Formats: sequence, structure tokens, C-alpha cells
Amino acid sequence: MTKKNKMFFSLFAVGVVFFLFSGVIAAQGMSPVQVTSITLSPTTCDPGDIVTVTITLHNISSQPYNCSGMTAGISAFRATPYSAANRIWQAQQPVTPFAGGEQRNVTFTTKFTVPANLAELHFQARGPVCPPDEFPHQKNLVLRGTQQPPAEVNLLVCITNGKIAPVGGKRDLHVWIKNNHFNEVKNISYSFYVEGKGTTTGIIPSLGSLKTKQITRNHGWNTAGTKKLSATITLPESTKVWTVQGTHKVVLPGIAYGGSNQKVKCSDGTNRTESEVE
Repeated sequence: MTKKNKMFFSLFAVGVVFFLFSGVIAAQGMSPVQVTSITLSPTTCDPGDIVTVTITLHNISSQPYNCSGMTAGISAFRATPYSAANRIWQAQQPVTPFAGGEQRNVTFTTKFTVPANLAELHFQARGPVCPPDEFPHQKNLVLRGTQQPPAEVNLLVCITNGKIAPVGGKRDLHVWIKNNHFNEVKNISYSFYVEGKGTTTGIIPSLGSLKTKQITRNHGWNTAGTKKLSATITLPESTKVWTVQGTHKVVLPGIAYGGSNQKVKCSDGTNRTESEVE
């Protein structure tokens, strides 16, 4: 008798534990509103860009889903794990009730500013959750290499080439620096060498997109010959160096000279007129 009662108790106890465990699982259910995508605008970005984040939500249940104060959330992390220490941004957006089967885009009004010096960027979005559900659906997005180095600066450097002047006569010698980049370029360092007259250096604080800066030197020589000219351009945050070389011919009195529309030589290998680079 005692043995039978003990067996029944054991079976009953197992049944009770299973029932209670099942109840806990039911109470801690997953929200039926799933995050199906995370999108950024712009889709590619540089440090300092302001990004709008949109997520797509889908109620996979055929029943409406609603409770007071429903929100969707988004966080950005510099790395894994997705912890408070690695989180660099977060936002919440109120959402209205979902009809059964409804899909909806939710755009966060709080914008995200892309930080510098990150090799990758992690986003984690969560959908809304209502009691008795306790777990929102989440989706992650990892962006690697989205923060490309700034586009390579495209400068065109040109120099006076082939002008002729008599001994003792002075001529303007020019270097032109054109910014073919789509952004302003700052702190352009130049070195303008003229044979027999030394080197002039300087810094152009700022040069706007598609703008040209002309540097002029006025010189004369007391001896005939072909004088070498050169220009070197550098930027503080670039390893690229732009160089170009030209000549200036000095002739003895009585020898014909001129060439009011002489070509200028440019760093891309082309020869142009002054009007084409000014």
C-alpha cells in the first residue's frame, strides 16, 4: 500500500512540475510582430553623416496585436557583444495597433550620426511586445566597410610651359590648382620652384569644389637659356603628391619671341591653354 501511494505521488509531482513549467513558457511568449528588415538612408555613409533608420514590422498572427504604449526600438553598437558598454546610440518609436497579418515600415525620428574610426557597425532592432508576451522579436544588421575612407581628392595642377622672353624681360609664371573633388579641400600645401629664383611655398586654407587657385611669380633673367619650373602639391591627410614640370625660355635680344597663348602643362599629362585651366 505504501509503495503504491509513493508511486502515485511521484507521478503526480512530475505532472505538476510539467504543468507549472508549461505555464511559465506560455507566459513568456514571443511577440508575433516580427522585424523583417533594417534599412538606412543613405545606404552608404561616411563619418559625420546623419542617417535615418527604418525597420519593417510584420504581424505574423491573424489576430490584432495591441496594448498601451507599444514601441519599436533600435540600437547601434560598435562591436559585439551587444552590451551597454558597446552601445553608441539608441532610439524608440511609438507604434499604433497592428491588424492581423499587417506589415508596416517604422522610421525612427531620432537620427543616427555615423562615428569615426569604426571598422564595422552593428544595429539591433526590436519589435513591440504586449503582455502576456515578454519577449520582443529582434533582428540584427552588421555593416562592414560601410565607412569607406573619404573619396580620393582629385586635384589638377598645371604650370606655365614654353613661354619665351628676352634677357632682362620679365614674365608672369603661373601655377594653377583646380579642385575637381566634390567637396571643399582644405590646407593645400604648394611648392613653386623656378630655376635661378628659388622656391616659393605656401598653404591654401580652402579651395571649394570645382574652384581654381592661381599662384603667380614675376621674374626676369640676365642670362639666356631654358629655365626649369616645377610645382609640388600635398595635403596633410593624404600620401598622394601632385607634381608638374614646365619650362621658360629666355632668349638673347633680337631673337623672335612671343607666344601669348602658350600651352600650360598639367599633372594629368595634358597640355592646355591658360583659359582652359583658369
